[in-house]
Amino acid sequence: MAKKTQINFSVVIPYYNMGAYVDEAIAAVDAQTLDGVELIIVNDGSTEPESLAVLDRIRRERTDIKIIDQQNKKLPGARNTGVKEASGRYVACLDADDSWDPEYLKKAFEVYERDTQNMIAIVTSWVQFFGERNDIWQVPDFDLPQMFIANPLQSSSTFRRSVWQELGGFDETMVHGYEDWDFWMRAVAKGYEWRSIPETLIRYRSRSDSMVVDSDKRRYELYEYILTKNSKMLAESAVPVLVQALRRYDDLHRRYNDAKGRSLVSRIANLIKP
Repeated sequence: MAKKTQINFSVVIPYYNMGAYVDEAIAAVDAQTLDGVELIIVNDGSTEPESLAVLDRIRRERTDIKIIDQQNKKLPGARNTGVKEASGRYVACLDADDSWDPEYLKKAFEVYERDTQNMIAIVTSWVQFFGERNDIWQVPDFDLPQMFIANPLQSSSTFRRSVWQELGGFDETMVHGYEDWDFWMRAVAKGYEWRSIPETLIRYRSRSDSMVVDSDKRRYELYEYILTKNSKMLAESAVPVLVQALRRYDDLHRRYNDAKGRSLVSRIANLIKP
């Protein structure tokens, strides 16, 4: 009898009317150099005929991919459904319109395996934007104050499945977004840390019609909810958080003044131009 392949990583792709993009996401998972990667697609109540047809084709062609159908539970519910079915010690949730470098899971796996204390709950990397943006997000290494000021981690950061179980998964009431930020914060509240690989291994598609646009419109409402849930940890970290916020304000103020100064120089140069 052939020996069953050990599953090192489980990849969960939430799928809601994303037929135009999902083949690219699947190709990114197929290209991973790490052995023992399983792929789970959660069809979260898709309604578009084209997207349903794409999913039917994948079912026929890829019997190695586990596809789960459910009524629409929104993104956190779809992610939780997929992770419940996962076999790997480590998990990554890949949005259907995003992609990865082929080395991403292998390098994340190596970071986890070097952590003999099992206190690194999350491994991520720098992020390359593509689509409507083309810049790089240099995701920081573990920085507790940063966690309270802005979401320091991209949604396809990897995590230990055991930590997901300990935390009770993603908050399914957060249907308007930022459920990943809440999840990272609750992990840190338990004493866990994250590590960021200083390479652009995550590729994030920027779209004007993406869910994050709606989330940003509700930013302060969602931010208040997350901080209230994690108020005990925030109270214990108040001083470094406030110092970090002051540093960010000073940096923005300096950039504003620099930009204003450059603008003034430009106007003067135009006035004296022969």
